[in-house]
This record gives sequence, C-alpha cells and structure tokens, in this order.
Amino acid sequence: MRMNRRNVLVGLGTIVAGGGAALGTGAFSSVEAERTVTVETAGDANAFLGLDADNAYDVGGDTVQLNLGSGENDAGGDGLNINAVTKWQPMLAIQNNGTQNVTGLSFGYEIGGDFSRVALNSVSPDTDTDEIGIEFQHRSDYTFGDSDGFEHGSSTTSNTNEPSGGNSLTSTDIAAYDLLIDTRGSNVDSSTSLDVTVTITASTQS
Repeated sequence: MRMNRRNVLVGLGTIVAGGGAALGTGAFSSVEAERTVTVETAGDANAFLGLDADNAYDVGGDTVQLNLGSGENDAGGDGLNINAVTKWQPMLAIQNNGTQNVTGLSFGYEIGGDFSRVALNSVSPDTDTDEIGIEFQHRSDYTFGDSDGFEHGSSTTSNTNEPSGGNSLTSTDIAAYDLLIDTRGSNVDSSTSLDVTVTITASTQS
C-alpha cells in the first residue's frame, strides 16, 4: 500500500502513544524542588525537651552544665567524698514542652579519663577498680513548687509519671531526677577529676 503524508503522521502517532503506555507516563529520573523550613534554637529551659538543674551546681548559660567540684558552683566544698555514695534530691528537672507525649526517657553516660561507669541499682564499683557508679534516677513522688530553685519553679505539676519505665510524659508535665554517684571500692582519691558526658534520649509517640 502506498503511504501518503497523512498516513505517515498517523502511523508515527500510534507508535509514540504505544511507547508511552509501555514505559509508564509517571516515570522520571530526578526531581529538584525547594521548600522552606524555619528552625530556631532555644536554651535548655525553653527547648522542646526542657532541662533544668539545681542552681547550686549548674554553671549557667543556655545549656545545663553541672560542676560537682570546686570553683564554678555555689555549693561550697571541693568535691565528692571518697568511698561513699553521694545523692542529690532532686538534681535535674525535665519538662515536655512539645506537643507529643514523651513515651520514654533514657540516659547514657560516657566518663573521660581512666575511669569507667558501672550501673547503680544496688550495684557498686568493685574493690580497687577504676570504676564509679553514676545514675540519674527518676523519683515519682515529687511535686514542683516555688522553692525548688529550678526555673520551672512556678509550676505545681505533680510528677506522677515514670518516663524511664515507658509511661507517658504529656505536654507541660515535669519529671524530677535524683543524681547518685558511688565511689565505694573505687580508686578515686583526692586528686581525681572526672569528666562525665550524659546523653538524654526522649522518645515520642509515632
């Protein structure tokens, strides 16, 4: 059959349409699109996960930094007792300033120098070892009031939840944590200086 110009155009159109159906009309190799995300930072007291510490040991600034030795704090004394358990009640306040429930809070510890951490909960360092025990322990029976020395002091929220046990810390709720440090049996002496980094992890509802 002899093909005129109109027949050629129709024939090519059919081929293109068929090819498009075979390849899929939504196929693409890349997409680049610009969007705007506005991010602001805040100090620990006003961040999504609000953190505040006993003013006597917090060296100040926008981030919580505890100094349990001499020099920068207002507590007096030069440091921890050797071969003893030292406890602060409470040392740390954590407030959920976000819109989602916090379903779990956990703490991780990294100790610089030659000393390592051991878990507490009735476990103390072994005799004559380079270990100390350190733990932030949740207290479920604490109510925040105006005399606590925390920036959260205007709140009277009762700390009835236990985030470390997986329960919910709803928005604006505050949790109190005691700090325990155990040097029993350890090689800590009057010349020991410990640098501890604490990592706080908060999990929210999915």
